[in-house]
Amino acid sequence: MKQLIPALALVAAAPLAFSPASALAAVPATFTATGTALVHANGNTPETRTPIKVFYLNGQMRLEMKTPGNGDSVILVQKGKPTLTLMDLQQKLAFTVNPSAMGADADQIPVQQLTDLTGWKSLLQKQGKRLPGSEVKAGQTCSIWQTTQGKTTTKVWFADALELPMLLESSAGGKPQLTLTIQSINTKGSVPASMFKVPGDFTQADLQN
Repeated sequence: MKQLIPALALVAAAPLAFSPASALAAVPATFTATGTALVHANGNTPETRTPIKVFYLNGQMRLEMKTPGNGDSVILVQKGKPTLTLMDLQQKLAFTVNPSAMGADADQIPVQQLTDLTGWKSLLQKQGKRLPGSEVKAGQTCSIWQTTQGKTTTKVWFADALELPMLLESSAGGKPQLTLTIQSINTKGSVPASMFKVPGDFTQADLQN
């Protein structure tokens, strides 16, 4: 369980100011990506920089993280499912977690949003504003969007050709909270369905309550 605490903290770090909306466009049925999750220093909490890998297949997502000093952990999420699964690879443990138990805004965490890829563009158009210009991120030309809810501002660099976000920056009261960066992405390979299942030799527990 100790290994999974940083994973929980990362997942809950930066809720997005988005709510469910209908889809606008087709998105890749499968892709893999590598990136970095940077949780900025806050008070006595030091900055943490976590390498991540993302595997996506038809509404299922696997997020692999190498948290400094805490080993490898995995989060499994499925579109439309209210819970997520946290796996500790070293101890072969898997925990089912209800994000709503992690805080009032945890049901809008980036991990859950990423499983509903077709909703990104409509959400940005409805609840955000497009900023001038465009930038290239991870080899993709991106439009730039910004949303604000209360003191939280989220800036999104959106790859229009893929209908996917390449960079997210979240801040509260002008102080940076979380930066999620995609450094590379591949939409042409295949992802096996077995990657989204808990291995049979893992011990499983339910932490929803």
